[in-house]
Amino acid sequence: MKAMSETWRTTKTIAHKLQTFINWCLRRIEGLRWYNRVTNEELLERTRDSSEPRG
Repeated sequence: MKAMSETWRTTKTIAHKLQTFINWCLRRIEGLRWYNRVTNEELLERTRDSSEPRG
């Protein structure tokens, strides 16, 4: 059971690091800097509309 919990912890860590990288990329694309004080939720809301296919 211990091996499974270590694997799960690693998976959660990797998922967190991946989301952090995605947020960093989105902030660069949007031209946001640290002093703009945009939360991750606001960032995803801003970029969600632009990622949907337009028809």
